[in-house]
Amino acid sequence: AEWQRALMLFAIMSYSVLEPDCINYNAAISACEKGGEWQQAIMLLTSMRVAVLAPNAISYNAAISACEKGAEWEKSLVLLSSMGQLRFVPDLISYSAAISACEKCAEWQRAIMLLAALGRAGLQSDSASYNAVISACAK
Repeated sequence: AEWQRALMLFAIMSYSVLEPDCINYNAAISACEKGGEWQQAIMLLTSMRVAVLAPNAISYNAAISACEKGAEWEKSLVLLSSMGQLRFVPDLISYSAAISACEKCAEWQRAIMLLAALGRAGLQSDSASYNAVISACAK
């Protein structure tokens, strides 16, 4: 799997003279997301703080998307909530990934609440967000 190669290269970089930066971490988290490896994505997000690097909205969006791929709706909501606590403003990608995670697990009430929160945040919903909520309600 490609996510394993990405993590291997990330580990090699970490043990060399090069220090991984936020962009490197984001690339590794995104690789985990594409491979459905939500645990690895969260571990990388957590290890950024240990490495004294500040995760950014891209870091969180990739981790939320990894949780969505793994149908880990609770973890996606925790990450979405922690974005606000860290003064990151969740964007449409953040909300959409969390809504999709809820949709996969038929958590329609939470999907509806997230769609409403998206609007309260001043963001414009897109058809994918509505489709995920509708699909959650149909399950």
